[in-house]
Amino acid sequence: MSIKLPFNLDPRLKSQLKEQKSSLLLGLFCSVIGSGLSIIVDVNCAKYAIEAIETRNLALLNTISIAVIVLYSIKYWFTRGQSYFLNKAESQLTSKLRLDLFIKLQRLPIGYFQKKKSGGLQSILTNDLGVYTNAITVIKVAIDTPIKVVLGFLSIAYIQWQLALAALLVMPFMIIVIRNNSRQMRSIQKEVQQRLEDINSVMQECLQGIRIIKSFSSEDRVIYRFEKLTDKSLQALLKSAHKIAVLRPTLEVIGALGLSIAIYFCGRLAYAGELTVSNLAAFLTGLNGINSAAKNMGAINQTIAQIQAAIDRIYENILDVPDEAASKPSTKLIETPIGRIEFKNVSFTYPDGTQALKNVSFVLEPKTSIALIGPSGAGKSTIADLILRFYDPTEGEITFDGVDIRDLDYRWLRKQMSVVPQQTFLFSGTIAENLLFSVPRKYRTITQEQDMRNAAKLANAEDFIDNLPDGFNTYIGERHSGLSGGQAQRVAIARALMRRPKLLILDEATSNLDPVSEQAVQNAIENIIETKTCFFIAHKLTTASRAHKILVLRKGEIIEQGSHDELMAIGNVYTSMYNAYTSGMIHDL
Repeated sequence: MSIKLPFNLDPRLKSQLKEQKSSLLLGLFCSVIGSGLSIIVDVNCAKYAIEAIETRNLALLNTISIAVIVLYSIKYWFTRGQSYFLNKAESQLTSKLRLDLFIKLQRLPIGYFQKKKSGGLQSILTNDLGVYTNAITVIKVAIDTPIKVVLGFLSIAYIQWQLALAALLVMPFMIIVIRNNSRQMRSIQKEVQQRLEDINSVMQECLQGIRIIKSFSSEDRVIYRFEKLTDKSLQALLKSAHKIAVLRPTLEVIGALGLSIAIYFCGRLAYAGELTVSNLAAFLTGLNGINSAAKNMGAINQTIAQIQAAIDRIYENILDVPDEAASKPSTKLIETPIGRIEFKNVSFTYPDGTQALKNVSFVLEPKTSIALIGPSGAGKSTIADLILRFYDPTEGEITFDGVDIRDLDYRWLRKQMSVVPQQTFLFSGTIAENLLFSVPRKYRTITQEQDMRNAAKLANAEDFIDNLPDGFNTYIGERHSGLSGGQAQRVAIARALMRRPKLLILDEATSNLDPVSEQAVQNAIENIIETKTCFFIAHKLTTASRAHKILVLRKGEIIEQGSHDELMAIGNVYTSMYNAYTSGMIHDL
């Protein structure tokens, strides 16, 4: 798409606009014709109408009146087409970019989200995306303006070439002022949008933590913090306002200079008898069109700077970040997986330098279970993250059925597993939709209703689901509103079972259950252990004791491993922990 604009269009924006090429070109074509008709009709109407009045030529007046109606009727269709096609292009651009951003976010590694503030990402997806889509409006104005300037200049040059040259003298000064202002506005607008991101991040964080804020009576503290951020945002906005305030009157002064030159030449031409009233009226009409167009370019200057800042933030923060697949290019699959996991001298250090694991080795055989126990920070969750390939080992090797997981397609690997997190998360929607979430659509069958019921039964969720108003079709809201914590956790367990995984990872899946439900789910898990490979992160030793093997971790190292009976017979660390737990001295690890 080769559209010449009076400013450089960012190549990344050009790439997005090419996908809306047909709508954009049709809209711009209609805009060009409409603008051209407008300036031509206005200038010539002013000239010939006054000539007709001066000569009392009623026939010419009638012709002009009819011509105005006809031409503006034609312009109506082009204006209508401009509005429709440009709005269509803008809607397509917004929808496509929003989809691209969402797809990209789904493909980024888990470490990316741990570094980014959710409020900051939300700011990009709302504020910056909204600014970005103003590009269509900018292009429209950028196309309309040269058309109006060129046609206006040609019209007044045809009428009185001396006056046209006088008006042209000030145009270079206007262009210089607009370009200089544009360069400065870009950096200012980038700061404005960054400050808005900071405000959104803090606001979202405080809303999520409102119970903590109120429980500590810390309202004044967070208000003070928010006030400081608001003040910084205000200062950035004032910088922008200052630049805008300087630009418009500067352009008006330059325009006044051009007008004064034109008035001087008008006087000289009138004195020499070379300027008629009709020509003067046409000249002033054309000059007004040129001046209005120049002011529009000055006004659009701020929007151009905002768009460029939005483009930079959208691409730097999301679209240019390497996909997870870029760091995990392996595509190898295992034809008949059974789910054997082995850690061979695995060590792992986080990017910030924190060592989480050191020389960890163990084997998880198919249809057996392993429980990890240890204090917070011992490395339990890190082991689960490594199995899921959220991260790769710094040293050592992890194998799945004898194959290094770094050689396997990470998406295929994760499809062999199901996870039940400690912090329950259900999507807003029906219970059935949540249960089917873990099942790829192509694998869903006509028996899925019975599959859901079987999974719910194993998770001890069938009875309470049947007692809900709409059973499996009962709608649950955000943060599983409508269900108790225990009910939501049982739905999450059923969701994991629906996938029929080769490996089931449970991060203390019973932590939010009442004693009765906990016992029922524990019984169900014991049945599952007979057919599934299970990996427990246990905070309750009653859960750990049911596993075939227990790993005791401390500071990233395995200090003991064996079955409950074996470890109790050794009488070392695990025995002390278990005795303290059963005597009530400790409750959770």
